[in-house]
Amino acid sequence: MLVGSRAYNMLRVDYPISIGSFVAIICAHLFVLICSFYALQALGIYDVGFFDSRLRWDAGWYNSIVKNGYSYHTDKASNVAFFPLFPWLWQLTGLDSNGISVVNALIFLSALYLLAHSLKLKVSEVLLFISFPSIMFCYVPYSEALFFLGGTLILIGLKKESLWYLSIGIIITCLDRKIGGVFSLCILLTLFLTAHKYPNLKEVVVCLLLILLVFGVSSLVKQYQVFEAGVNFDYMDVIAQWYRVLRFPKLPLTTTNLHWHNVWLDFSALFLGITSGVLLIYSFYRKIWRTSLPLPPELVFSLLYLAGTTAIVLIFSPNFGGRGTNIHGLNRYLFATPFFITAIHYAAQRLQMTKKTLIAIILLAVLVWLSFAIPLHPSHFSFKFQILSILYFALTILYIRSFFKVLSDLRFQKYSPLIFTMNTIFQGLLMGKFMSGIWIG
Repeated sequence: MLVGSRAYNMLRVDYPISIGSFVAIICAHLFVLICSFYALQALGIYDVGFFDSRLRWDAGWYNSIVKNGYSYHTDKASNVAFFPLFPWLWQLTGLDSNGISVVNALIFLSALYLLAHSLKLKVSEVLLFISFPSIMFCYVPYSEALFFLGGTLILIGLKKESLWYLSIGIIITCLDRKIGGVFSLCILLTLFLTAHKYPNLKEVVVCLLLILLVFGVSSLVKQYQVFEAGVNFDYMDVIAQWYRVLRFPKLPLTTTNLHWHNVWLDFSALFLGITSGVLLIYSFYRKIWRTSLPLPPELVFSLLYLAGTTAIVLIFSPNFGGRGTNIHGLNRYLFATPFFITAIHYAAQRLQMTKKTLIAIILLAVLVWLSFAIPLHPSHFSFKFQILSILYFALTILYIRSFFKVLSDLRFQKYSPLIFTMNTIFQGLLMGKFMSGIWIG
């Protein structure tokens, strides 16, 4: 009887996560993901094919580093745009694309458990976060899983005030991705916004040491790439080969081919990034002109990452075919990270959904939606298309509202398995689209 009671409590969605409940969630997630993947393929939604279908997009570039090392070309895209930690891991294991995908999944799931334990997430929260569609990038030969691990260690370090966790997390993330500038600014502003009045000398010294570590690791990566490629290069020239140059954002915004499975994810990511920026400006106002308790450092750092990454995507993204700024991939850079989970977790706990707050959020969502090409592009002025666009927007907002409601309201947590199932099916769809050669992010 006691064993049955413990098993029941372990699976209750309103209980804190435990190892047993986490393993049960993983098993349920894998079962629904695999079933949905093959069911959608059987229905003809996508055709994965018979060749190594996981070596798509960035995975192909990482594979080129594993097999041939770094190279730089002035007249075409080069693999020096990608950082070495994931290729090192891939080369060390000697696995194929399927094997390294399993390793990535294990890294991600381990990091997610560490994050869930640190934030004291409930079963309902883990159900929603593990199944979020963009998490599929942690299950393919991309660097997202390692970045998730490094970011998790940074957040735990901020929460525990542990220099070791912070340092290891920074080393992992800066070896994994070109993130030095964003992280330096995040560290500096986190120090300012979380200090009760002014930072003391010890905090300033620690902040400077961490920023030096960021630039030190980033510089070592650059020197390693130059040594292996046999030629010096400028990183701005490298990303320009992907049409990413500094420019003002051009409206209306767009995403890759306006595929329906991309639009709502990139719209939601843009909405999250802008909302994070608004919350940071409000926190800065309260810090300067009003007396208030500072926000938790892990929350501030997460908001800074989300807002900063959104700003960089907006000012460095291409305008394909003379159209508006293409923010393709924004959902991957925001949602497949621990910073998204941390920000939403705290928002669900702290944000009071008053009428004014709800109206402000809806108005912001409408403005973000109107910035997209779907309702504004000249070829989309047909009445039928506009009705479908409004319906699509309404369904997206309904999903966001339901997702947040389940996280923030105890009465709705019982619906978390339903959203978990829907998310996982969509995650399987994105996996199939990715493996059939369609750009997801």
